[in-house]
Amino acid sequence: MSFHLHALWNYYFVKLLFENREVKEALDLCAGTGEIAIRSCDFLPIPPQFTLVDFSKNMLDLAKIRLAKYPHFSFIQADATHLPLTSEQYEVATMAYGIRNIHEKLACFEEVHRVLKTHGRFGILELTQPSNTILRMLHKVYLQTYVPFVGRFFISNKKAYEYLCNSIQAFPEPENIVSTLTQARFSSVKTIPLFGGIATIFLATKEP
Repeated sequence: MSFHLHALWNYYFVKLLFENREVKEALDLCAGTGEIAIRSCDFLPIPPQFTLVDFSKNMLDLAKIRLAKYPHFSFIQADATHLPLTSEQYEVATMAYGIRNIHEKLACFEEVHRVLKTHGRFGILELTQPSNTILRMLHKVYLQTYVPFVGRFFISNKKAYEYLCNSIQAFPEPENIVSTLTQARFSSVKTIPLFGGIATIFLATKEP
């Protein structure tokens, strides 16, 4: 769907969060099949103890199969707004392509803030809409024509791709996510638009 751009976004995302950092324990929310956790290990000489959390048992089952060679990965089926985790446990928390599926975003961010150590970093990678008017129009056409076409003729789960399009268009503007992160007591919040804003990285820090 992204013409493989997502692979570049994922790489850049984990590079920002893990390169040249000492990370002993990391948390991946909405972990899916574990792509972000795997990529993060490319930047760390010693892979961290990684906790992968997802609301979907089916996703975690796939992740367990895919990541069977990583004994330092653990898997928890849980709601990201109610994490069964110890406070101040992780140096880094990541969430890729998942925050648009969480209705109570403030509750989620507050939980992440709770489980991060002081000076811990939280990174979000999400599909967004470009701010440029022309790009936004082209992006809308892409979502309303190309994506449904591929979903209809090449993918078995058509409704999943209809939901994908709708959730991207309904996703809050980046400044609203920044405001919510700040409300959850994160500091140094910044956004990094990718490819004109069709995806955005949000970076935040837990300060003392």
